This record gives sequence, structure tokens and C-alpha cells, in this order.
Amino acid sequence: MSSTSSHSGGNVVESPELSKLRKICGYGHIFLILVTIFCTLLLALSIVAFCIFLVIDDPTIMDQDRHTMIITMGTAVIDFAAFTTISYLLDRIIKTMKNGESPFTNDNAHILVHMATISVVSAVASIVGQVVGIMVLNPENYPGSIPFVQIGGAIVLYSLALIFGYGAQLQKESDETL
Repeated sequence: MSSTSSHSGGNVVESPELSKLRKICGYGHIFLILVTIFCTLLLALSIVAFCIFLVIDDPTIMDQDRHTMIITMGTAVIDFAAFTTISYLLDRIIKTMKNGESPFTNDNAHILVHMATISVVSAVASIVGQVVGIMVLNPENYPGSIPFVQIGGAIVLYSLALIFGYGAQLQKESDETL
């Protein structure tokens, strides 16, 4: 896809495709800023809840329930930190496209690898939290699940990182031949 359609008097005219992409990325940038703010607020709330359950000394709450909430809130803190960071990193990629730059850069490939790594860390933390919850607490009171979304997301993000890295290599070769 060509980014320009003609040169007239030194002015570069954008192709309709690039113009649409930049417009959509502009909306995506605004959306990701809102998502990042929302996730940051949820992260702050989960940190507060985690701290409350750490220091609470209410005789009506059984220790087992308190431990369950500490593990649940600790996992929530890690998940919201991961979501916040991933939405911020995704916004960095969207901003390059919004500015009309090629998304196929080594920097964007590295950002996708970081996003995949964060997703894996979030999944591992969730699994560890569940194992600890089941081992320490009564298994009937602690439902377990496998974090398929984080694991699948990590696989997709890593695959995209490879594609973006290959695209960056092709872009470099194309630029060198011109």
C-alpha cells in the first residue's frame, strides 16, 4: 500500500487508505488512553482492597476467608497492573500508525514481545495464586481456573511480534533498494 498518491508542488497527498488508518488510529489512541486510565483506577482500588484485607482484624471474618481475599486481591493487583501496562504499550504502537509511520519497526516488535511477556507473567501469577489458595485454604471455597485468555493472548502477541519483526526487516530491505 502506497502512503502517497501524488506530489504536487512539494506537497505530499495521502492515499485514502492511509488517511482512514490514521483516523482510526486516532480514535484508537483516545480509546486506549481511556482504557489505561480506567485500568489505573481499578489497579488503585485493588491495591487499597489488598491493603485493607492485610490489616483487617475483624473477629467476624474467619482467617480462611481473609486469606482467600488477600490472595484474590493480590492476583487482581497483578492483573490490573498487567492490563494497564499492556494498554499503555499498545497505545505506543497505535500512535506510530496515527502519525503515519510504518508499524513494522523493531521497536514495535519489541513492544509486542514485552506485552506477551507481561501476559505470561500475569497468567503465571494467577496460577500460583490459585495453587496457593487451594493448598493453604479449603479447596471447596477456592475455585480454580486456567487463565486461557492471558496464555492465548501471549501466543498471539508473540506471533505478532515475529510478524512485525519480519515486516521491519522487509521494510529495511525495501528502503535500501530505493
